[in-house]
Amino acid sequence: MRALSVVVGAGGRDTCVLCRKAVSASYDPAPVVMQRIDRVLADAPHPPFSLLFSGADAFGHPDLPALIAYVVRGGATRVGLETDGRALTVGGNAGGAIHAGVRRFDISLLAADDVAGERLYGRADAAGLALQGVAECVAAAERAGVNVAVTAAVPVCAHNLDDVARTVAALAAVGVACVRLDARDLPFSAHASACLVAACDTGMVDGVWVEVLGSPEALPPSHVLHVAGEERE
Repeated sequence: MRALSVVVGAGGRDTCVLCRKAVSASYDPAPVVMQRIDRVLADAPHPPFSLLFSGADAFGHPDLPALIAYVVRGGATRVGLETDGRALTVGGNAGGAIHAGVRRFDISLLAADDVAGERLYGRADAAGLALQGVAECVAAAERAGVNVAVTAAVPVCAHNLDDVARTVAALAAVGVACVRLDARDLPFSAHASACLVAACDTGMVDGVWVEVLGSPEALPPSHVLHVAGEERE
């Protein structure tokens, strides 16, 4: 199944506040996003296919239900949303999105819990709410009797590197199936490599696949399969 992506906006994604200033989210009007969907569909004329709403947190778009319905009518059998996960704790967002046809949720997370996350997010409850959102999403899928894939992206920096294995464990505990460690901005060092190896090994023990975005040298030969495919090529 082809995996396609449509941007719904820009900014607003979680980044370590100790590394860079947060950028507020902005969203493109629904007709503009629908035009992008049409262009993507033109390259995928034969369903089934998978489409991910990316860019800014998809749940922030005021016309998200209409956008999901539009792409489902266009033939998408698996719709995905990029989100910080916190919106999944609000009202019936998790169950509503699943009912509308969403089958993949890609969550971003900086820390394993609120104690570690407070200084990274600049707020005290962000990590805990994100993990709660994943758990609620998994529970909603079970109630609906549908298969939902929950993946996670962890931007790795100098401020959460030492805790990244614990973050993988926290994601595994709430039902995430695959974790991407985005280490592209992390300078290579033996210590960084050791922390990333520990995170991969934690995933193997806890039943979640971990892949690393970064230079192939970020992991030793023993862990080359954990290097993201695009980085191995």
